[in-house]
Amino acid sequence: MKKTLLIGAGIIVLAAVVTPKFVANSFNQKLDSVVALIDQNPAYSVSIKERTSGWFSSMATINIGLDTSAFAQENTPELQDVFKDMNVDVVIDAQHGPILTQNGISLGWLTWNAKVDGNSFRDTLEFPANTPFYQMTAYTNLSGSSTLSDSIPSFTLKDKEAFSQFSFSGWNGSGSYSNSEVSYQGVLETITADSAFGKFGLNQWRVDSTIQGDLMHAMGGNFYDSTMTMQIQDITFEQVSDQAKTTLTEFKIDGISDFDKTTSLMDTQFNFYLKELASDGFNLSSVVVNTEVNNLHEQFFKAYQTLMSEIGKEPEKTQENINTFMQAELLGQLQAEPELNISSFEAKINQGNITGSLTSKIQNVTTLPDAIESPAFWLQHIMANGQISADQSAALWLATDTIKSQIKADPSAAQMTEDEINAIAQQQAIPMLQGMQQQGLFTETTTGYEIVFSLKDGQALLNGNPMPLPISQ
Repeated sequence: MKKTLLIGAGIIVLAAVVTPKFVANSFNQKLDSVVALIDQNPAYSVSIKERTSGWFSSMATINIGLDTSAFAQENTPELQDVFKDMNVDVVIDAQHGPILTQNGISLGWLTWNAKVDGNSFRDTLEFPANTPFYQMTAYTNLSGSSTLSDSIPSFTLKDKEAFSQFSFSGWNGSGSYSNSEVSYQGVLETITADSAFGKFGLNQWRVDSTIQGDLMHAMGGNFYDSTMTMQIQDITFEQVSDQAKTTLTEFKIDGISDFDKTTSLMDTQFNFYLKELASDGFNLSSVVVNTEVNNLHEQFFKAYQTLMSEIGKEPEKTQENINTFMQAELLGQLQAEPELNISSFEAKINQGNITGSLTSKIQNVTTLPDAIESPAFWLQHIMANGQISADQSAALWLATDTIKSQIKADPSAAQMTEDEINAIAQQQAIPMLQGMQQQGLFTETTTGYEIVFSLKDGQALLNGNPMPLPISQ
């Protein structure tokens, strides 16, 4: 019995001693892969400046900067001087399990911290001493699942030339990742700024996202199932010149991607919500816009990423590389019949209601034309149906606002008061709507006005009547 216990204890000790080396090798291989993936982006230049890897711990310094070749068309000696200083060192300190002590004693395969000290920023930004400008901490347990948290501290701007006051409350995020799922949530409480133009304020910016799959797979440009939510509680801006105030309240975006591995096609949905946008004489509220972009081909977008990398490396061959990409990849994407749909649109404009919808797709493409930019080709293969309705109140407001803008743009009306402009616009709004109706631009309904548009086989209809297209076929 004692012998068995001794053998078991020996195995445990051996595992505790030997395992960290395997963890170290895996961690450093993963680090190399991440650096290589980011460096493929033509906008960045990423390299490992230095690295030490021991039995129980690893340390590495990664330099991330802007690659000036990505801005070749605008690249000047002055820009090169700016870009050469736009880089940061990320210092990574890792400890290998199964016994971890870096953030308290625990069992796990790995824990690591990544920091950007930000000392080079302290000439322009003021943030707490002995606090890194960016910090991320991660922990991988014995089952292989990992958790992480990251943060940016609160800071203010020292330079008073652009902003007399600028403050950032700090960013705090957390998440988890494994071979099958990655999730992340973060929040920014406030941003406030005063400038010569006006005062700006933002409250409660939150993000929440989930990827179904491995993070490295996603970073490699592959498609995946995902969900995303971004919301802002409110934004305000007040102009110095006339104290006019604009307020945006409760803005939210929901995004969903659904990838079919059998067809290599992805469907996406983006839903926009806005409680209210209020400005001088204008109120937009109860906005809901549901959109879809469907049948996106994975190969097309992966090839596009390769194209961007090639352009960054060989800017003198930009047009040649674009032509090669279009000839090789565009047909496959068009034959997948991509769609852009607005399944519903609802909004109130100064208490008037507007609704609408749109379905559109590219269909029946068998070959590419000699000239990709040919309008005739696209008109023959685009199918679209759209509808928009406005009640009487919304239509009158839109007509009145259009007339007011036209009057203000006329130099001869420069001496007119706002009341005089309003009176003329209100007087002309109804005749303007009647004239547009007589021209067939919209039809009258029991509650207001409606526009119905369709396009198929190169023929367009507006409210059921043939409509000449404003482009040459």
